[in-house]
Amino acid sequence: MKASFRQFLWLSWPFIMGWVLLSLHIWAGQISELHPALMIKTSFLADFDLPIPTVSAVRIIITLLSGLFFAYPAFRDYSSIFPQNLRMEIFFDDAGISETMNQFSEGELPIRIAKNWSAEKNNYFETFESKLRVASNDIPAPKEFTFRDPSCHVFTKGSTSFVVNKAEGFQRYKIVSSRGIVVHCCEKEGVAAYDFSSEFELLDTSSNWITVPLWNIYLPSGWTYILSPSYKQIYRNNNGERVWDHTLLCVTKIRYFPVPSIGRSLCLYRPDPLSSYMPIGYTVYDRL
Repeated sequence: MKASFRQFLWLSWPFIMGWVLLSLHIWAGQISELHPALMIKTSFLADFDLPIPTVSAVRIIITLLSGLFFAYPAFRDYSSIFPQNLRMEIFFDDAGISETMNQFSEGELPIRIAKNWSAEKNNYFETFESKLRVASNDIPAPKEFTFRDPSCHVFTKGSTSFVVNKAEGFQRYKIVSSRGIVVHCCEKEGVAAYDFSSEFELLDTSSNWITVPLWNIYLPSGWTYILSPSYKQIYRNNNGERVWDHTLLCVTKIRYFPVPSIGRSLCLYRPDPLSSYMPIGYTVYDRL
């Protein structure tokens, strides 16, 4: 049985049972007429007959039982639907970034995007590459390495951990840990392939808290949630010394019903707290 089907069953069985019980309303009359009386036997009292409930009482019992099943999803722990280990690839092309932004409906992105983000993205990578050049003794970067030349195919691959725990309060959760290591690869015709690595770790911000309202559980329009944690990306030399770091915001749409899935992450940067965010790349995930 595939993991996705098991997750579907785990998420949906209370709703299935609730609807099955509600369907018994059709046969409420027949249920009430199965026996004229119900014999109750005890070891210390005399046996006695308890009349079978009326059709209305049968309907009330069915409704109450189905209500218990429908209520259960509001109180259970959903932290297990978040994948704890993921493979990831990060790409930097404008077309893919635009496609990733289009997966978010109006109002879902929790931040302001720079109108001329493509030009600002080029400025970001120009600064990024210059810092690598400055640190070339520690992180050797050939002149051919650039994110801005279409003939230089640059992509990033690696893995990440992502741990979500249930917190106190009604349907409150927290991202308690997330970190990983990625390798940045440069491929260009006629030039030897080049790569270097960096690491990232979750920052402790208010965006790590997740609150799931009831409508997110019961209404189809609410079966998605937007995550927006921030990460510190760190570049180190061969001696393990930090030579450069900066903060990135990763905005991701997840779907948790009927089958949990994780969409692309939009990777964003801003040079200062007053600036708009610029998308610099997007991440595609695959479960380990």
